[in-house]
Amino acid sequence: MISDSPYASGDLVLKPGFGAAAGIVGALLMLALLQIFYPVSQLSLGSALAGIGSVVTPAGGATIAGLILHLVVAGLLGLLYALSQRRIPYRGLIGVGLLFGFVVWVISSLIIGRFLDESLRAVLRSWPWLLAHLGYGLTLAAVAIWRESHRGPEAAQSVRD
Repeated sequence: MISDSPYASGDLVLKPGFGAAAGIVGALLMLALLQIFYPVSQLSLGSALAGIGSVVTPAGGATIAGLILHLVVAGLLGLLYALSQRRIPYRGLIGVGLLFGFVVWVISSLIIGRFLDESLRAVLRSWPWLLAHLGYGLTLAAVAIWRESHRGPEAAQSVRD
């Protein structure tokens, strides 16, 4: 640990519950971004959610199941972000948020997409889905920055202490 750092770098920037809530907010922003991109991408929000929901329920109600699954997974990923993100300067939080969103997109589109049907795989690999994931990561970073701005820097413990 750097002893002259103004941050208690061992501390988490978000509490786990706050990270899960930020993940759900980020998931709702993702859906809003997909809706905004619809005129250009022709990627329907309803069909994307129905495709996600068809993984868990092949019968009716796939759209609602997709929405619930999307929010649950986003909450769990927000929890993971909160458990792994330490206190760093704001630029670092933004960079980590973008990287987190990109890595989640890669995992969802390239790895998990291999086990899904072709129509859902096309949705997961689309550029609107990538931009939505980057927005998700930025939402996590924005919540972390907001939380960090409401907490003063605490003295980091020196290695010699």
